Amino acid sequence: MQALQAIQNEVLELVARGVPLCELAERLCRLVEAHDASVVCSVLAVDDERRLRPIAAPSLPGGFSASVDGVPIGPKAGSCGTAAFLGREVLVEDIATDPLWDGFAHLALDAGVAACWSRPVRGTDGRVLGTFALYYRECRGPAPAHRAIIERCTHLCSIAMEHDLLIARNRRLALADQLTGLPNRTAFEEDLGALAGRGPCATGLLLVDVDGLKIVNDTLGHAAGDALVASVASVLAELDGGIRAYRIGGDEFALLRPEAATPQSLRALASSIFRRLHALPQDATALGAPSVTIGAAIDKGTCELRRKADLALYHAKAERRGSYMMYKEGMRTAIGSRLEAIREVGTALADERMTTWLQPIVDLSDGRIVAMEALARMRREDGVVVSAGAFQAALDDAGIACAITDATLARVAATIREWDDAGIGAPTIGINVTAFDLARGGLDRRLARACERVGIAPSRIAVEITENAVMRAGDRAVTTTLAALKRRGVRVALDDFGTGFASLTHLLELPVDVIKIDRAFVSRMRTDPRARTIVEALLAISRGLSLNLIAEGIETMRQAEELRAMGCTLGQGFLFGRAEAPAIALELYRRLGRPTAAPARREASAA
Repeated sequence: MQALQAIQNEVLELVARGVPLCELAERLCRLVEAHDASVVCSVLAVDDERRLRPIAAPSLPGGFSASVDGVPIGPKAGSCGTAAFLGREVLVEDIATDPLWDGFAHLALDAGVAACWSRPVRGTDGRVLGTFALYYRECRGPAPAHRAIIERCTHLCSIAMEHDLLIARNRRLALADQLTGLPNRTAFEEDLGALAGRGPCATGLLLVDVDGLKIVNDTLGHAAGDALVASVASVLAELDGGIRAYRIGGDEFALLRPEAATPQSLRALASSIFRRLHALPQDATALGAPSVTIGAAIDKGTCELRRKADLALYHAKAERRGSYMMYKEGMRTAIGSRLEAIREVGTALADERMTTWLQPIVDLSDGRIVAMEALARMRREDGVVVSAGAFQAALDDAGIACAITDATLARVAATIREWDDAGIGAPTIGINVTAFDLARGGLDRRLARACERVGIAPSRIAVEITENAVMRAGDRAVTTTLAALKRRGVRVALDDFGTGFASLTHLLELPVDVIKIDRAFVSRMRTDPRARTIVEALLAISRGLSLNLIAEGIETMRQAEELRAMGCTLGQGFLFGRAEAPAIALELYRRLGRPTAAPARREASAA
């Protein structure tokens, strides 16, 4: 008994130290065999599919353990498989003749054992976790002392196996995302690290970003956001072809393709994701079918793989939400240029070096100014003022884009107030807004606050959106934002019409008041019959839908005359004036404007 107590103490110490189950079970077997040389020990586990899994059998040939690996437990599955199936100990004194060993006897005999006494190992809940067995090299039954051995060892195996299951469960929880059940960032980094030692095998990585999750959380609540994430996860979890899916952030997933990744296979995978998401039931989320943006990369090593995929995703989100982009050399340089532009504009905003210039919109019948468009300008540290083209890359950053919009709203509202106070009824001034302004929601409140601060009505400012901004923000977000603006009396213009990816149905679905024909059609309509046809068609459409139409990019009197002859009443372009600083624009409006009576000081409050 003292020897058994010593075995127990040593095994329990190994459990407490967290020694792996296989190592612990092997030590237990060797201690018992050293205590009694007449026995050979084995420890088997039973997995979730009710199959035998070898844990330790140090004195049996390796081929014996391998041959029983994965054998289903059952009423005639040797001593151990039968004991696990019946839930009680099984003694076979002659393996060669016992029917329980039919089909397995030769394995034991080849291993040099002739009898086996197996006992199930149970957990505290009564579930069979595995078996502990004593084998004998001759046909026989157990000696009286073996009863104490098998009971003590079965108990120790139960403690060790439950401890191992607890560790495994905790590890699964530590490596699993609680919302989706997918492996988490830690699991992704471990698996990515493990792939690094495989040699020069092309590994593919897709980073999948859920579009608009923050907006959903902010407007519809986190339960709706969780439903959106879960719906995307359900699609990614079902991908086959050896794809491993992970949730590595609040709105970001990763897909690893460890074997033979090619640009074609990754593009096909991305296309499959888009199709499956689009095919989800429309009530799968609060916003209908989810939208994702995907960046992809392939690398034979894993050190650069994640960084390349990040760059591809970054570019995809900047170019167009809901798109797919594969990493290409040169992206790093483009990202560096964009980050520098963001830094420069951010500093200009902080130093109040962002300004707004105004370009006139005229009545083509008499050339009088009837409205103006506000255009963002930046005064660099050397004093040079540059147009938006010089810092266009920074506008792909949501924070910068929305900050410029807020600054423009404030300056335009202040300009209207100043002109009114000077006794000139300022015209409506339009401002350009971005996809980020449309998608984040609350643009109407931001506009109203800017107007309230200076005491003008929100209807004094118009909003211009482009087709590309509509596509990037999403129809639902755009419709909601524009409807809120319309309730405040704000007019909406669809800018650069005909150059984006929107369809004519947007003219029916979106509450717009004005169409602005892009300068590309105006400049080519005299030399390209197709461009002229498009202009004529847009004029007909605007009349049929009772929408105003403004032709942009008018640079010659002949263009103006032809447009007027075609029925176009409003125009904008260098022929009538470039964008100028507000003071210059005011003098131009004094001379060529069609002012109205200056509104009362507190018109916003009255409205």
